[in-house]
Amino acid sequence: MDDLQKFRKKINNIDEQLLLLLAKRFSIVEKIGKYKKNKGLPIIDNLQEKKIIEILTVKAAKNGIGKDCIESIWEAIF
Repeated sequence: MDDLQKFRKKINNIDEQLLLLLAKRFSIVEKIGKYKKNKGLPIIDNLQEKKIIEILTVKAAKNGIGKDCIESIWEAIF
């Protein structure tokens, strides 16, 4: 197996892990949505989403990931 194939295999493994984590996140989000609905709370919380992006942007910068990247990814997730 050459280096490119090894790198692709590593990426594929990471992608699978990301997929599992997203599934777990979506499951929890669904529970939050039901809780909010039962309590008569607004489903979307723009302030919370903004706070999450701000926190992740700082952490991402320490790992060489730009703000625009984090905003794009998390806006898609939200």
